[in-house]
Amino acid sequence: MIKFLLVHTTVHPLFWLILAAGLITGHLWEAIIAFFIVLIHEWGHAAAAYLFGWKIIKIELLPFGGVAQIDENVDHPFWQECLVILAGPLQHLLLPILSLSFFALPFWGAPEQHIFINQNSAILLFNLLPIWPLDGGRLLHLILQRCYPFRAAYKKVLSFSFVALCLLSVFVFFLFPYSLNLWVVLSFLGLSLYKERRAIAVHFLRFLLKMAHQKRQFSIVRHVTVQPETPLSEVFATFYRQSSHRVYIEGHALPPLDGQKMVAAFFAGRCSGNTIEDCRAAFL
Repeated sequence: MIKFLLVHTTVHPLFWLILAAGLITGHLWEAIIAFFIVLIHEWGHAAAAYLFGWKIIKIELLPFGGVAQIDENVDHPFWQECLVILAGPLQHLLLPILSLSFFALPFWGAPEQHIFINQNSAILLFNLLPIWPLDGGRLLHLILQRCYPFRAAYKKVLSFSFVALCLLSVFVFFLFPYSLNLWVVLSFLGLSLYKERRAIAVHFLRFLLKMAHQKRQFSIVRHVTVQPETPLSEVFATFYRQSSHRVYIEGHALPPLDGQKMVAAFFAGRCSGNTIEDCRAAFL
C-alpha cells in the first residue's frame, strides 16, 4: 500500500513556494511539519479508499491543504464514504504518538515537538469545521443526504457552509485580524463554495446518470406523490441517493412508477413532453 500511496501522490507547484517562503521568513520547520501532517492526513483518506477497492485518481498536496481524488462515476455506500472521510482526521490522533519516536532523530527536540503538537491540533480542529470542502462539511453533507433529496442536500450543505464561513471570518477579524495565512485560507474556502454552488446542476445531472444505469434495487424505498402537471425536473429533484423511488400521480388509480426506470427513459429520449403526465406512457 505504501508504494501505491507514493506513486499516486503529487505536489502542487505552489506548495513549493510555501516551503520557500518558510525558508526565507525563518519558519521552514513550521512549513515542513505542516507538509508532513497534511500528507499523513490525505494518506489516511486514500488508504481507507484503497482498502474498500475504490479507484483513486491521485493524492494532491495543495498550498493550503490536500485532496484525495477518487472516481466520482461510482456511487459508494454511505458507510464506506463516512469511514473514508473519518480516516483522515483519525491520523491526527495517532500522529502525537508517532512523533515521540522522532526524539531519536538528531534534529528533533522539545521545540520541534511543541510546534508539531500545536499544528497537528490546529489542523484537526480546523478540518472538522462544518464547512465544505473540509471533512466536517463532507460529513455534514452525508448526514443531509440521508434526510433530504440529493439536490436539496447539496444546496443545504453549501448554504450552511457559507453561514459558518461568515461566522468564522468574523471570529478571525476580531481575534487574528493580521493573520495573512488565515485570510488566504478563508478566501480559498469562499472560492470553493462559490465554484461548488455553480456546479450543483452538473452534480445533479451526474447523480441522475448514475441512477439511470444502476442495476440494483436499494432497501430504502421512498414514496413520492406529485401532481400530473409537475415538471420532470421537479419530480427528479425529489429523488434521494441510494434509494428506490415509487412515484404516484395524484388523481390516477394506477400502480406507482419506478423512479429508476423514469430516469432511464428520460435519458433514452423516450419522453415526449416536460411534465410527468406527458411522459407517463414512456415510464411504464
